Amino acid sequence: MLRKLLVVGIVGAMGFAGVQASAFAKAAADTQQSQQGPEQDALRRLATQPRDLTAQLDLIRIYLDTNRLADAELLLTKALNQVREQRIIAQQAAMAPEVAGAQPAGSGPVRVGSAIKEPTLIRRVPPAYPQIAQAAKVEGVVIVELLVGVDGTVKSARVLRPLPLLDQAALDAVRQWQFAPTLLNGVPVEVIMTVSVKFPER
Repeated sequence: MLRKLLVVGIVGAMGFAGVQASAFAKAAADTQQSQQGPEQDALRRLATQPRDLTAQLDLIRIYLDTNRLADAELLLTKALNQVREQRIIAQQAAMAPEVAGAQPAGSGPVRVGSAIKEPTLIRRVPPAYPQIAQAAKVEGVVIVELLVGVDGTVKSARVLRPLPLLDQAALDAVRQWQFAPTLLNGVPVEVIMTVSVKFPER
């Protein structure tokens, strides 16, 4: 009789332990499932919008809660880089009206100055030193004003500071020069600038 009671007690204890283990397993599964729901939702949002910061932050919290620190660190670095990019873009957008205010795009040629940099010269034809000027020992610098088109070619040129016997040679040379197009707010514009042509070139 005593043996029978002992067996019944052991079986009962085992049954209780089994029920308790089953309850713990079910609770763990429920917890895991409850975490997987928000995680899958955040992943779906990132699949459609990879730069969704809110979804990234939700996923980072889930990774931290589930002790996936490496995944959390990787995603946090990506989110921080994205925030920095957005801050730079916002700063550039804030500066754009100041530049545009100097000379709105589409309103005509812009003059080289503080807001407009001198275009890059990509092809320079040297001036021919006329023999008559050499014989007369005329030398010096001719200053020419250029109108550079949107494609970087010289549309027109006029002498601002002349030098006898050398003006035409200076104009003939600069009219063949080629510049890189000048962009204002991303749009090519015509540019007015001055250049110096030296005779003789050394």
